[in-house]
Amino acid sequence: MADLRVASRYVKSLLGLAVEKGVLEAVHQDMLLFSRTCKENHALVMMLKSPVIRHDKKREILEKIFT
Repeated sequence: MADLRVASRYVKSLLGLAVEKGVLEAVHQDMLLFSRTCKENHALVMMLKSPVIRHDKKREILEKIFT
């Protein structure tokens, strides 16, 4: 339940900023791509959930995948 509350706050902030910057559609497309990628790659999801892998390493992996 706490996870949902935190996620909700991040989503509201992300969407608010996207609207403010006029890039809502681009952010939407990015989120769709991320969702599809996670659905197709169980190993990626497990890596993101892993408490053993540091956050900076996760960010580095995501940047390599999505750039």
